[in-house]
Amino acid sequence: MAHGDNAGAAAARLSLSRGNGGFDAHHPLQTFLDNLPNSRYAMPNCGAAAFAFSPLNALPKIALGKWEVLADDGVMILKSKDGVHRVMPTGTREQYYHALCSMLAHGEALALVPEWAATVFKRHYTVKKQHEEYIFSTDDVLTLPGARLRQLRGNVNKASKLCSVEFYTGDGGDAEYLALNAKWYRQNAGLKFRTYDKTSIDWLLNNWRAIKDTVPDAALFGVRERATMQLISLNLGCVLSTGTWTAYTQRFDREAKVKAANTLGKLSLATVFSGLPEENNGTADTKTIRENKERLAIRRQPFFTVTK
Repeated sequence: MAHGDNAGAAAARLSLSRGNGGFDAHHPLQTFLDNLPNSRYAMPNCGAAAFAFSPLNALPKIALGKWEVLADDGVMILKSKDGVHRVMPTGTREQYYHALCSMLAHGEALALVPEWAATVFKRHYTVKKQHEEYIFSTDDVLTLPGARLRQLRGNVNKASKLCSVEFYTGDGGDAEYLALNAKWYRQNAGLKFRTYDKTSIDWLLNNWRAIKDTVPDAALFGVRERATMQLISLNLGCVLSTGTWTAYTQRFDREAKVKAANTLGKLSLATVFSGLPEENNGTADTKTIRENKERLAIRRQPFFTVTK
């Protein structure tokens, strides 16, 4: 995955167009955004509300040239340079299934296929489990219930007394947030996360004002240690579908003295999205992350790759 500096993200910085308040109308980013509202309604019905379809995940990949966007009948096709493509539904379940069948018939490899469709495709194609995504109850994210989370609740309560939480607007302060992102990657250089992509987070930070104008529900909270006013955590999130939100990422200083500052930031996100019943918290890349997510998950949602 990308471990580079901020050059790629800075080169892809985009300006707001004057015409519609969004990105340039002819840019693939705008194609994605134009179809996003319909997709948020269609994904639950199609069982395809995958973490990767979050605009905070998709927009940087499109802007940085990793995904191409094609709008078709009832779907958005996200074509990847690695040759394994993703299909986001924007219409009916039947349209979505037809698009999957058509792409497979033309020899395309697909990722993020929901279980119901993968089960059908097993008859004629190679189907492999890609990963499982963890679904949390929003109420549980807010309250951290149960004996197993008692210590975390205590640490969050302490962090709330030692830290202040700020809502990031993108009006200045970019450098501080970018520096924290860079620090997180230096501190975690030995871990091979699938989401280990520094340039995507840099791109989001550099373009946050434009993102807020085009995806108003996107939220970014910073957490500062009151004693030093040092930024020690940042948390990003947004709506994923009509019933689900996602905490897209959290980056924090592992050397900070305050424990659970990142969880305090996530609780701020959960408060913003408290009207949605569930959070898709994505995959688990390490044993520790998996164990932590299993403590709170109400179910797991599998996705599959399908090839010839």
